[in-house]
Amino acid sequence: MKCTFQGGAMKTYTITEARQNIAAVIDTAASGEPVEIKRRDGTSAVLIPKAEFEAYQKAKLDTEFDFIMQRHGHTIKALADR
Repeated sequence: MKCTFQGGAMKTYTITEARQNIAAVIDTAASGEPVEIKRRDGTSAVLIPKAEFEAYQKAKLDTEFDFIMQRHGHTIKALADR
């Protein structure tokens, strides 16, 4: 998975600040810098570029597939050979 963020502190916004500056928030994330959006209760979400999210999803699915194949590959092969 390719990560374009080079480190440093990510920008953090409250939900209100993010709403008021939505274009800047999206521009920042789209340029490769993750943006954290926090709620009052302390929970938060991180906005990242779509390509990075898709790469993360692919890596996650590849890892899950590898696990399934390691665990059940022999059974799958035996069924396929019938």
